[in-house]
Amino acid sequence: MGLRQKMDERFTPEVRAEIRKNVRHPISWVKGVDLEDGNRIAPYELLVFFGSSFFGSLAGAYSGRQDFLFREFYRVPPNMMSVAGIVTSLYDAFNDPFVGTWMDRWRLPAQRLKLIMRIAAVTGHTLDLIRMVDGGLSPWGHIMLLIFCNCLKDSINTFDSVAIQKLRASISPYTQERVRVGVWESVGTQISYPFASIPMILMGWRDVFGFNDYQIIFIGALIFLPVNMMASAAKSFIKVRVDFNAEQKAREAERQKELEEGKIKEAAPEQLSLREQLGVVRHNKYFKVNLVCGLLAVLTPTAGDALVQWRYLAPKATVFGQTMSGEGWLLFKDTLAGVLVTFTNPFSRQIVNWLGGPLKTQKIRNLVEAAGNIIKLIAGIRTVPGIFTHIIVENIQCVFSAADTVAGNMLGYEFYDYVELKTGVRSEGITSSMSSLINKTVTNNIGTITGNAALTWMGYSGGYLEAGKGPPERYMKYVWPLAMLAPAVDNLIYFVGRSTIKWTTEDRIRTEALLTERRAMLLSAEEEIAETVESGQT
Repeated sequence: MGLRQKMDERFTPEVRAEIRKNVRHPISWVKGVDLEDGNRIAPYELLVFFGSSFFGSLAGAYSGRQDFLFREFYRVPPNMMSVAGIVTSLYDAFNDPFVGTWMDRWRLPAQRLKLIMRIAAVTGHTLDLIRMVDGGLSPWGHIMLLIFCNCLKDSINTFDSVAIQKLRASISPYTQERVRVGVWESVGTQISYPFASIPMILMGWRDVFGFNDYQIIFIGALIFLPVNMMASAAKSFIKVRVDFNAEQKAREAERQKELEEGKIKEAAPEQLSLREQLGVVRHNKYFKVNLVCGLLAVLTPTAGDALVQWRYLAPKATVFGQTMSGEGWLLFKDTLAGVLVTFTNPFSRQIVNWLGGPLKTQKIRNLVEAAGNIIKLIAGIRTVPGIFTHIIVENIQCVFSAADTVAGNMLGYEFYDYVELKTGVRSEGITSSMSSLINKTVTNNIGTITGNAALTWMGYSGGYLEAGKGPPERYMKYVWPLAMLAPAVDNLIYFVGRSTIKWTTEDRIRTEALLTERRAMLLSAEEEIAETVESGQT
């Protein structure tokens, strides 16, 4: 079938007339036009996700600097930070699977999920601010406050992340449509960067503005707290087009009919046990590979916040008669490194398809990241040519990173559908909670613990700029190789793991088609049973 024929079939005369109408009436255009079967995501919904990401990234530039604040301003020793990581990770180990399985079992309706997201938007971001409060606390006082807020927020975030995963899946039955929202979220993040970089401007020219780290980060987070809340809550207003609960009821009705007709001996239980839910997840090959790779990645320690590295390693410069420290160079590098992706970001979904699908895209990105980090290791950031080498390399890395994000969303949706096709059960709750558990335990906690141990070995204690001196020689010698090599090794681990998965675009198309057909049959069966019951009562 030629491209022209495909376009003619997709854009019928009626659809073309509707599009012309919407072009003439901007409000109608924002509401959107369904081009196929009512499952196309409307432009206004994309704008909601775009705005949520834009304002969330803007606010997160302040509240997301917690570790930097603890190390540089509060001078909390790295090993004390590890204590908070260990306690939080142990709490995660019990909390996340419990919450995820509970939400899967009870099959909460869309309105209940949206309410959870709105509550989480208020409470979660408030806890972000509370854990950064000074109040004259000792280092251990800061650690205890951090542990309390982290554990409480972890429970809230688990409810929130599972809710958004379920609502994202219900926005359309088609992966390509679901991923459109992820693309526009990425665009929102990219466009927000010039505004989100204000903290680095204030830090880079502290002699001009006169603010210390605490004033910049905490006061900024306080000012943008309402913005952060609204940005997170905005996603709860998405339209639900796929009612997974209705489909589950149809399956139960079908089994009940078979029970009454004597075809089966017992009806299926209303709720799956935890063991049964974990049995469902075992069909998700993508999740299992990421789980193993994440556990292996624990062995590569992090090197701390990039702001700390650039603060002490990058050369100072004079701009308009004022001294610019490393934070200014980091801002300069990040700004120019995002030029190329600004133009390619809106087409990330098309890039993924052009590269051969999401799985191939992720493997290519892993290789690009590893090779790029080796180049950046050799170039360094102690000289201006080295910084410009970073800019060139990261322009390329950012393009593939944006495509990788879209590819990850695609694979997540595709394997949720695959698991449903195999088992008849939606598994966003248990899978999201288990993924959250691994990510928090591995990336945010255990990885941080090993990184803090490395920082301690290098003699880092923080607060050098305030004291007017530099970090120890061992830190200056080893932190940059660690910062570049650890992510390179992680990417190679994920490349090897993902190479073991066999999954193609044809697999995704076949899964969607079979799942759509089965859902239609189940809904038809439910209607037939309802009519039978009604006629019998009559």
